[in-house]
Amino acid sequence: MNSIGHQQQVFISHAHEDRALAKCLNDFLQSGNATVQTTDDSIHAGQNWKREIEHAITKADVSLFVFGRNLIPIQETEARTAIEKAESDAAFRIIPVLLPECSFDALPLEIKERQIINLRDIHNNQERFNRIAAVILVNSETGAPATDEEVGDRLFQSSDRNGSVPFYERALRIAEMQYGTRHQNVSTLSSKLGTVHHE
Repeated sequence: MNSIGHQQQVFISHAHEDRALAKCLNDFLQSGNATVQTTDDSIHAGQNWKREIEHAITKADVSLFVFGRNLIPIQETEARTAIEKAESDAAFRIIPVLLPECSFDALPLEIKERQIINLRDIHNNQERFNRIAAVILVNSETGAPATDEEVGDRLFQSSDRNGSVPFYERALRIAEMQYGTRHQNVSTLSSKLGTVHHE
Protein backbone atom coordinates (compact mmCIF):
# COMPACT_ATOMS: atom_id res chain seq x y z
CA MET A 1 0.00 0.00 0.00
CA ASN A 2 1.14 3.56 -0.63
CA SER A 3 1.82 5.75 2.36
CA ILE A 4 -1.37 7.12 3.88
CA GLY A 5 0.55 10.41 3.96
CA HIS A 6 1.06 13.07 6.60
CA GLN A 7 1.16 10.29 9.24
CA GLN A 8 -2.57 10.56 9.78
CA GLN A 9 -4.10 9.66 13.12
CA VAL A 10 -6.93 7.19 12.52
CA PHE A 11 -9.48 6.04 15.08
CA ILE A 12 -11.35 2.81 14.29
CA SER A 13 -14.71 2.26 15.99
CA HIS A 14 -16.01 -1.30 15.86
CA ALA A 15 -18.17 -3.86 17.64
CA HIS A 16 -16.54 -6.67 19.61
CA GLU A 17 -17.64 -9.21 16.98
CA ASP A 18 -15.66 -7.27 14.35
CA ARG A 19 -12.49 -7.13 16.46
CA ALA A 20 -10.47 -9.49 14.22
CA LEU A 21 -11.23 -7.41 11.12
CA ALA A 22 -10.41 -4.18 12.99
CA LYS A 23 -7.07 -5.64 14.07
CA CYS A 24 -6.19 -6.57 10.46
CA LEU A 25 -7.29 -3.11 9.28
CA ASN A 26 -5.17 -1.54 12.04
CA ASP A 27 -2.09 -3.47 10.85
CA PHE A 28 -2.79 -2.59 7.20
CA LEU A 29 -3.11 1.15 7.91
CA GLN A 30 -0.02 1.18 10.14
CA SER A 31 1.94 -0.42 7.31
CA GLY A 32 0.96 2.67 5.30
CA ASN A 33 2.43 5.01 7.93
CA ALA A 34 -0.81 5.88 9.75
CA THR A 35 -1.05 6.01 13.53
CA VAL A 36 -4.08 3.94 14.48
CA GLN A 37 -6.12 3.58 17.63
CA THR A 38 -9.16 1.33 17.98
CA THR A 39 -12.01 1.02 20.44
CA ASP A 40 -10.08 -1.79 22.14
CA ASP A 41 -6.84 0.22 22.40
CA SER A 42 -8.62 3.13 24.06
CA ILE A 43 -9.85 1.30 27.15
CA HIS A 44 -7.73 -0.27 29.88
CA ALA A 45 -8.76 -1.68 33.26
CA GLY A 46 -9.63 1.03 35.74
CA GLN A 47 -9.84 3.85 33.21
CA ASN A 48 -12.84 6.01 32.45
CA TRP A 49 -13.80 4.47 29.08
CA LYS A 50 -15.82 7.44 27.89
CA ARG A 51 -13.03 9.93 28.60
CA GLU A 52 -10.39 7.69 26.98
CA ILE A 53 -12.47 7.29 23.81
CA GLU A 54 -13.14 11.03 23.66
CA HIS A 55 -9.39 11.62 23.98
CA ALA A 56 -8.58 9.14 21.19
CA ILE A 57 -11.16 10.68 18.84
CA THR A 58 -10.00 14.20 19.69
CA LYS A 59 -6.45 13.31 18.58
CA ALA A 60 -7.63 11.66 15.33
CA ASP A 61 -7.68 13.15 11.83
CA VAL A 62 -10.10 10.45 10.64
CA SER A 63 -12.62 8.25 12.42
CA LEU A 64 -13.57 5.04 10.65
CA PHE A 65 -16.82 3.60 11.93
CA VAL A 66 -16.94 -0.10 11.04
CA PHE A 67 -20.56 -1.26 11.16
CA GLY A 68 -21.40 -4.95 11.03
CA ARG A 69 -24.43 -6.89 12.19
CA ASN A 70 -24.96 -4.95 15.43
CA LEU A 71 -24.71 -1.29 16.31
CA ILE A 72 -23.54 -1.30 19.91
CA PRO A 73 -23.96 1.46 22.53
CA ILE A 74 -20.24 2.25 22.64
CA GLN A 75 -20.31 3.01 18.90
CA GLU A 76 -23.22 5.37 19.43
CA THR A 77 -21.17 7.17 22.10
CA GLU A 78 -18.14 7.28 19.80
CA ALA A 79 -20.31 8.61 16.96
CA ARG A 80 -21.65 11.44 19.12
CA THR A 81 -18.10 12.39 20.16
CA ALA A 82 -16.90 12.32 16.54
CA ILE A 83 -19.86 14.41 15.34
CA GLU A 84 -19.16 17.00 18.05
CA LYS A 85 -15.53 17.18 16.91
CA ALA A 86 -16.55 17.48 13.24
CA GLU A 87 -18.73 20.49 14.09
CA SER A 88 -15.69 22.43 15.32
CA ASP A 89 -12.97 20.91 13.07
CA ALA A 90 -13.74 21.08 9.35
CA ALA A 91 -10.70 18.95 8.46
CA PHE A 92 -11.80 16.03 10.67
CA ARG A 93 -13.45 13.23 8.70
CA ILE A 94 -16.02 10.68 9.83
CA ILE A 95 -16.15 7.73 7.45
CA PRO A 96 -18.77 4.99 7.91
CA VAL A 97 -17.59 1.57 6.70
CA LEU A 98 -20.42 -0.89 6.02
CA LEU A 99 -19.71 -4.62 6.32
CA PRO A 100 -21.88 -7.23 4.55
CA GLU A 101 -24.12 -7.77 7.60
CA CYS A 102 -24.77 -4.05 8.16
CA SER A 103 -28.27 -2.62 7.87
CA PHE A 104 -27.95 0.95 6.61
CA ASP A 105 -31.36 1.82 8.07
CA ALA A 106 -30.15 1.02 11.62
CA LEU A 107 -27.38 3.63 11.54
CA PRO A 108 -27.70 6.99 13.32
CA LEU A 109 -28.96 9.76 11.01
CA GLU A 110 -25.76 11.82 11.41
CA ILE A 111 -23.75 8.82 10.22
CA LYS A 112 -26.07 8.05 7.28
CA GLU A 113 -25.54 11.59 6.00
CA ARG A 114 -21.81 10.92 5.49
CA GLN A 115 -20.21 9.47 2.36
CA ILE A 116 -19.86 5.77 3.16
CA ILE A 117 -17.39 3.09 2.19
CA ASN A 118 -19.62 0.20 1.18
CA LEU A 119 -17.96 -3.17 1.76
CA ARG A 120 -21.20 -5.14 1.55
CA ASP A 121 -20.33 -6.39 -1.94
CA ILE A 122 -16.86 -7.77 -1.11
CA HIS A 123 -15.68 -10.42 1.34
CA ASN A 124 -11.91 -10.37 0.74
CA ASN A 125 -10.04 -8.32 3.37
CA GLN A 126 -7.33 -7.13 0.97
CA GLU A 127 -9.96 -5.68 -1.39
CA ARG A 128 -11.80 -4.16 1.57
CA PHE A 129 -8.66 -2.50 2.89
CA ASN A 130 -7.68 -1.21 -0.55
CA ARG A 131 -11.09 0.46 -0.80
CA ILE A 132 -10.63 2.08 2.62
CA ALA A 133 -7.08 3.22 1.79
CA ALA A 134 -8.27 4.80 -1.48
CA VAL A 135 -10.64 6.99 0.53
CA ILE A 136 -8.39 8.02 3.42
CA LEU A 137 -5.16 8.49 1.44
CA VAL A 138 -4.23 12.18 1.50
CA ASN A 139 -1.91 14.30 -0.59
CA SER A 140 1.54 13.75 0.93
CA GLU A 141 2.54 17.38 0.32
CA THR A 142 -0.58 19.27 1.37
CA GLY A 143 -2.39 16.79 3.60
CA ALA A 144 -5.60 17.48 1.67
CA PRO A 145 -8.04 14.58 1.37
CA ALA A 146 -8.76 13.14 -2.05
CA THR A 147 -11.69 14.42 -4.07
CA ASP A 148 -14.47 11.98 -4.96
CA GLU A 149 -13.12 11.82 -8.52
CA GLU A 150 -9.61 10.98 -7.25
CA VAL A 151 -11.01 8.21 -5.05
CA GLY A 152 -12.98 6.88 -8.02
CA ASP A 153 -9.81 6.93 -10.13
CA ARG A 154 -7.82 5.06 -7.47
CA LEU A 155 -10.47 2.39 -7.17
CA PHE A 156 -10.91 2.05 -10.93
CA GLN A 157 -7.15 1.73 -11.44
CA SER A 158 -7.00 -0.99 -8.77
CA SER A 159 -9.74 -2.90 -10.69
CA ASP A 160 -12.42 -2.12 -8.07
CA ARG A 161 -15.02 -0.92 -10.57
CA ASN A 162 -17.98 -1.37 -8.22
CA GLY A 163 -16.19 0.67 -5.57
CA SER A 164 -15.50 3.53 -7.99
CA VAL A 165 -19.14 4.05 -9.01
CA PRO A 166 -20.53 5.92 -5.96
CA PHE A 167 -17.55 8.27 -5.91
CA TYR A 168 -17.81 9.08 -9.62
CA GLU A 169 -21.59 9.55 -9.25
CA ARG A 170 -21.16 11.94 -6.32
CA ALA A 171 -18.43 13.88 -8.15
CA LEU A 172 -20.71 14.13 -11.19
CA ARG A 173 -23.66 15.43 -9.12
CA ILE A 174 -21.45 18.08 -7.53
CA ALA A 175 -19.93 19.10 -10.89
CA GLU A 176 -23.39 19.44 -12.44
CA MET A 177 -24.52 21.66 -9.56
CA GLN A 178 -21.38 23.81 -9.78
CA TYR A 179 -20.92 24.09 -13.54
CA GLY A 180 -24.09 22.95 -15.30
CA THR A 181 -24.38 19.95 -17.59
CA ARG A 182 -22.20 21.23 -20.47
CA HIS A 183 -18.94 21.79 -18.60
CA GLN A 184 -15.80 19.78 -19.46
CA ASN A 185 -15.60 18.35 -15.90
CA VAL A 186 -19.12 16.99 -16.25
CA SER A 187 -18.26 15.45 -19.61
CA THR A 188 -15.10 13.83 -18.19
CA LEU A 189 -16.94 12.34 -15.21
CA SER A 190 -19.79 11.10 -17.41
CA SER A 191 -17.22 9.40 -19.62
CA LYS A 192 -15.55 7.75 -16.62
CA LEU A 193 -18.89 6.45 -15.37
CA GLY A 194 -19.72 5.17 -18.85
CA THR A 195 -16.42 3.29 -18.97
CA VAL A 196 -17.09 1.68 -15.58
CA HIS A 197 -20.59 0.56 -16.60
CA HIS A 198 -19.42 -0.91 -19.93
CA GLU A 199 -16.51 -2.96 -18.57
